This record gives sequence, C-alpha cells and structure tokens, in this order.
Amino acid sequence: MSTASQSLGFIAGVNLDPTRFTPEEIAAAELLIQQFMTDFQPDLNVSKISTLYDLNVRSQAIIYLLNKAQSQALQSTQSLHGVVANPSLANDSVVDAILSNVGVVRRPGAAATGRVRLFLSTGDSLQIPATTTFMTASGLIFRVSQSYLALQKPAAAGDLQIFQAASAGSSWYVLVPVVAAAPGINYLVPDQTPLICQPAPSNLVVCRAFGDFQGGLDPETTASLVNRIAESMAARNLTSPTTIASTLKQNFPALLDIGIQGMSGEAMTRNSDNLLSFKSGGFVDLYCRTSQGLTFASVDKVASLIDQAGSIATYMVQMDRQDLPGHYFIESIVAAGQPQTSSYTLLSESRNFENRVDPAGGITGTARPNKIRTPQEAVYSVYQTNQAVFQVEGSPDETFAFPSAMNVTVQAALLPGLQAIQSYVNDLAVGCALADYLVRAPVPCLVRFSEIVIEGAPGTSIDAIRSAIYFYCNSIPMGGRLQVDEVIGAIKGVAGVRFVRLPLVIQGQILAPSGGTISLRGSSFLEVPSRPLDQVVPENTCFFLQPSDIPITLVEI
Repeated sequence: MSTASQSLGFIAGVNLDPTRFTPEEIAAAELLIQQFMTDFQPDLNVSKISTLYDLNVRSQAIIYLLNKAQSQALQSTQSLHGVVANPSLANDSVVDAILSNVGVVRRPGAAATGRVRLFLSTGDSLQIPATTTFMTASGLIFRVSQSYLALQKPAAAGDLQIFQAASAGSSWYVLVPVVAAAPGINYLVPDQTPLICQPAPSNLVVCRAFGDFQGGLDPETTASLVNRIAESMAARNLTSPTTIASTLKQNFPALLDIGIQGMSGEAMTRNSDNLLSFKSGGFVDLYCRTSQGLTFASVDKVASLIDQAGSIATYMVQMDRQDLPGHYFIESIVAAGQPQTSSYTLLSESRNFENRVDPAGGITGTARPNKIRTPQEAVYSVYQTNQAVFQVEGSPDETFAFPSAMNVTVQAALLPGLQAIQSYVNDLAVGCALADYLVRAPVPCLVRFSEIVIEGAPGTSIDAIRSAIYFYCNSIPMGGRLQVDEVIGAIKGVAGVRFVRLPLVIQGQILAPSGGTISLRGSSFLEVPSRPLDQVVPENTCFFLQPSDIPITLVEI
C-alpha cells in the first residue's frame, strides 16, 4: 500500500530529496512560504526559531521546489521545440501524447516468428501443450501460440506432421511454429541455433531453429520518433516527395523507408515511351521498404512436366502476380506438404508482368491503372509474374515414371504489404487523377560478411553481437552506404566486446531489375553504384542482411 507521499508522487530518496537544490534555492523558497503564511494568518509565529517553521515551512519549501521543477519540465515538453531540444525531459507516454497532435505515432516493434525443429528418437504421436517454451543459451524465450498434436499422418487442419529424418541419432522430426516472447531484433536467431525445450518430450533428442527467424523489430525510440516530426507536418497528399512519404507512412506504419523516382529520376524509365524518348511528367515509382529483413513466404502451385531424360525430369511452374507479390527470388521448390529442408534444383526464373485489372479487382480486363512497357519495369512490383524451371532427380537404378503434373510448394523471399500500398495509391480519391504511381519493393543488395573475429570477455553474447550488426545494416536508408567503421562501432557497443580483428570484409550482391547481378566488395564500405540502365541507383536500393550471413568467432580473453 502506498504512503501519502507516494500517492502525491513524492518518494523519499527518489524525488523527495533536498540535495537536488542549492542552499540558496531552498532559502529563497522558505522565505516565500514564510511570507505566504504570514500574509494568510498574521497571528501565526513562523519565525525561523518557531516550531511551525521547522515542521511546516521547511518541508513545504522542498515540495514547492519539486512542484516547480516538475512544472518546468512539463512546460518544456508541451511544445515541439522543447521535445526536440531535450526528449529525455518527458517519459514515453508524455512524448507520445504530445506528438500525436501532429500525427506522429510511435512504432511498437514486432515479435519475431519462426519454426523450431524437434528431432525425435521415435515417430510416436506427440502432444505439444500451449505452455511449451523454447529458450536460447542467451536467455531469449519463444512460445507456441496454441497447443499442437503432431502425427505421422495429420488428421485435423491444425495438426503438425512428423517427418522421417536422415540425421544420426534421430530418425524423426517435427517443425513447431513459435513466436518471440517480446518484440526486438535480438530475437532474430539464425538457422540451426540450439534451443532448450520446456517441457521436453520424452523422445526429444535435440531442438534447433529451422531457418532464420523473421519479423523482429525493436520499439521505436523517442529520438527516432522526434526525428519524424518535420515529415509528419507535411501536407497529406501524393503531389511531392515529402508529402508522398508523409502520407504513406501515416497510413502504413510498417513502412520503414521509401525511395521515390519521379519525372527526372535516373531509374525512372516508364515515362520515356514517346517518339523522342524524353521524360514526361505524371509517373512515380515508389520503392517501399516494409520490413527490416527479408520475409519468406510460400504458395502451393501445380508444376507441369516439360522434359524427361532417364531419371531426370524438368518441370515448369507459373507464378502469377497474386502469388507472393513482388517477390525477390525463389528460395526453394519442394513437393507439396514437405518441409523446405531440401529443394529441387532451380534452373531458371523468367520474369514477366500482368497489369490489367477489371473493375472488380481481378486479373484481366481493360483498365490499366499502371503503365508498364517491359518486364524490367514491373520487377519487384505487384504486377510481376515469374516462370520457374526446376529439375527433379529420380533414382538412377530404376525406371522412374514422372507425372505430367505435380503439386509443389514454392517458397520465395519478399517484402510484405506491397499490394495494400498499391491499392491505396491507385484509389482515385487518394492520388492525382492523371498520375501513375507504381509501388515496388526496393532493389535488394544482399549483404554477406567474411568471418568476424571478436576478442571479448567470457560470456560475451554472440547473439547480441549478431543483432547489433543486423540492426545497423538493415537500418541504412536508401541512398546511404554501409560503413565498416560503423559496423565496428555497433559491435563494440555490446557488453564484453574488447576488440574486433581487421580486416573485416563485406560482400554485396545487387539483384538488378534488368535480370543481372552487380557484385560489390569492400573492407571500408559498400556503396550502391549508379546504373540507370539496370534500374539500380542508390536512392532505390536497400541493404539486406540475414543473421545466418554473419559468421562470428568469439575469442575469450
């Protein structure tokens, strides 16, 4: 139960502390209180030698000073100028309330999701209760969102399948969906990270992360929130780069960054379809980053047999535009219902586009909300299609009859939410009537580090180091460059790190809309080149780093 002073917001030793003020400030406050009491009740003896002075004037003077200090702090945070000058004056709730007046809302962060592979000694059915947790060596906790029943032949829609495995010491495994216990990028654990399961099934051999975990995002800091004030106060329309960014970020809080290519943009090609090939107005390409890291999603499709030579068959699968919109690349193709532990051999991807939309929002029709001339102009947009050719190998020791069609699951890397943004800007009530807004995922520069050798104290968290590198690289805005010295600075910010061995080599691979790749390498920085013919410029390209592409060796000293 709180005391009276705590109910008033004053706590001895915390904020009820005379040492916060100088003797001169206290003396001046005591004089004010003494004068007030004398004016209010002239008959009272409030001289410095009186009991009332000791019991009342001195304590009231401290409370007066505390109230004054709190009032001044509150006044400082009641204006944008005060918040910008010193955000630490107010706590998060006060800053949020003030900045909501100008349409700035703190981004809450997001919990990472992924799957854990439980290797089992038997293929018996397995109950996974809703209280099951998985914990990394560094203490990160993941939970299941519901109870599951795992069977070799699942009977209900929510059941998990137990698969046969070929690893030593375990003949079976099950993939369990999990979600982080809290938001944050430190929960983006890489593939094969060991985890501890509680309660552990009796036939459990070991459990590990299955693939890199996705989606974790730190809650927005007050400093970042304040930095968005100017953008939030811009007009809400789609007529200029500033107002476009303001409008889209207001309506799509998950939008982390946006690169805009307008009439004179180097990577803008859609506005040159005329006799003189000069750039005309009214066209805008919006490169929208909706996720800090790559997201992997899958869709079930039917593949067609196009060739067979002995025990090897070649199939083709057509990815329509509604299948994984704007995806970057196909990660795997497996038989439907099987996990993505191994993929058929992908031979080629052939991009095209379909930009017709009927009034009901279907695929075909006569209306053309976005003018697209070539497959390159549609790459990484919601109008992109893709034809993938892959190879299936049967046993060379037996005659294998391949079916003319087979059900497959295609998994691809992408950024989520592009369709919603495209639909929004195509709304005639939102955009300019004669303008053509095309939403695309940013051109990806996939980053990979050479081995990072770090000297640190015993117990230094490799997960924390990996998270620091991941957050820095995936937070670089379009137009920025990846600096090795800033990577080192992020690493040294982790408790226990003492030294980073050099050189630290970074490699980048840009997947250009033209269909080729642009390789980068550096020990000082990575910078996106300007290659307009490939539709690659710094202002439309993002760095993407996966946790599994950060190899770290810790040398304890």
